[in-house]
Amino acid sequence: MSFSLTKMKTFFSFLTISILVINPTCGGSQISNGTISVALKRIKMNSGGNRIEGLRNFHDIIFYGDISLGDPTQTFKVVFDTGSSDLWVPSKEWPKCRYPRARFNAKASKTYMGSGGNLVSLQYNEHEVKGTIARENVMVGGIKLERQDFIEATKCDSFFKDVVFDGIMGLGFPSLAVTGTVTVWENMVNKKLINKRMFSIWLRSYHGDGKHDDPNGGQIVFGGFDPQHFKGKHTYVPVVKSGELSYWLIKMSRIIIGKTETNHCTAQCTVIVDSGNTDILGPAITINAINEEIGVHKTGRIACSKVDKLPTVSFTIGGKRFPLSPRDYIAEDSTGARTECYSRFMVSSRWVLGEAFMRPYHTVFDYQDMKNPKVGFAIAAA
Repeated sequence: MSFSLTKMKTFFSFLTISILVINPTCGGSQISNGTISVALKRIKMNSGGNRIEGLRNFHDIIFYGDISLGDPTQTFKVVFDTGSSDLWVPSKEWPKCRYPRARFNAKASKTYMGSGGNLVSLQYNEHEVKGTIARENVMVGGIKLERQDFIEATKCDSFFKDVVFDGIMGLGFPSLAVTGTVTVWENMVNKKLINKRMFSIWLRSYHGDGKHDDPNGGQIVFGGFDPQHFKGKHTYVPVVKSGELSYWLIKMSRIIIGKTETNHCTAQCTVIVDSGNTDILGPAITINAINEEIGVHKTGRIACSKVDKLPTVSFTIGGKRFPLSPRDYIAEDSTGARTECYSRFMVSSRWVLGEAFMRPYHTVFDYQDMKNPKVGFAIAAA
């Protein structure tokens, strides 16, 4: 997970938890992965099959939603992040924040298991969270994960004091997690709580009033996918393995601007697919060239009146082109005195395809073959 500081301090998205109810006697319908579902509702129950997180969207920036810990349960808003692997929530020792923050009260839970105070540090690029390892029962989309490892966060830098979500749930590979802990995704798979070893993410464009979140922002499906939210078939590419699996890394080749093929990534670039990231990140030489070619100022801004006249920018993945429209790669900020528009192509030390790419493309994270995981993209549908 990485952050765009100028944006994440202001905008976030909210996910509400729902699940697929698998019950053919209650008006269910067959879906392509062999499960039966009914229309999504904001309920919390065990279905024995796929689990779905219904998403809320605030300004197309980042998505987060509710999980609960303990008995009686305590609810937290967490980012579902494919770019990290740890689960953490604030503890009672968490510092004062700009926004109201839920804090985990270990003494109030009957099922809490501490670790003896082992202090760990979690790094998110230049940002940091510190806390202690513990175990607790965790509810995610109707799934009860008993004795789930998590971090009770006690300290953070100024950035995490300003965000409106409570914590982060990592959905990356186990090697990124704190040594000796079991990730949420491992727990789901090992205890056979989901149909298939895959999860999928669909992000819906913002349809709110400009001030509040959009309650129908998308969904995360644990154990499969919902064919109502994509068109055609997914293009799958293997996860790049360089030793132990870590990030959801894939290969990307030539970038096309409008109808012009550029020299960017002709030798293939390795890119992280990261649901915890707002933008599309890449090396300075390439990102600056893309922004210059589409007419973005060096500050990253562009006149909003010009946005609809900008060219498409396409990424080649698995031999197929995935075009982004100007409305995909240009963000609009209407919270100030005047509306401003800016590019979502941001400079970084590595390539990252974040929400700006995943919103137009339904994304499947599949490791049914645990030695050969893959990522699939298909055109997203409402």
